[in-house]
Amino acid sequence: MEAYNSLKVLRNFLIKNQANYNFKVYDFDLNNLPKMKFDLVISLYSLDYHYDFEIYKSYLKKVCSDQTRLVFDTVRPDYFRKLFKKVEVISETKKRIHSSKRIICSEFAT
Repeated sequence: MEAYNSLKVLRNFLIKNQANYNFKVYDFDLNNLPKMKFDLVISLYSLDYHYDFEIYKSYLKKVCSDQTRLVFDTVRPDYFRKLFKKVEVISETKKRIHSSKRIICSEFAT
């Protein structure tokens, strides 16, 4: 199993980095995801980097408000400018085999 796809690795990362807040890690494949609105969704090197955003789009639309911020890595930030009203590139990686941009998005376009 790859590290980017390991919920155990994610939990350990959050604990080791002193995530001093309540958090819960959900497995998308178990179909038991929360239905509440989120303020922040973060998916580093996973959402749209290893897994196509379209898989999660309908769920995210349900749990995101206009104030929700989504932070994730992508190789195609221009695509997300069509899906969201606000998209900002907050960092860029060029030195790896797979170049990517970390973006922050908000407000799904209708």
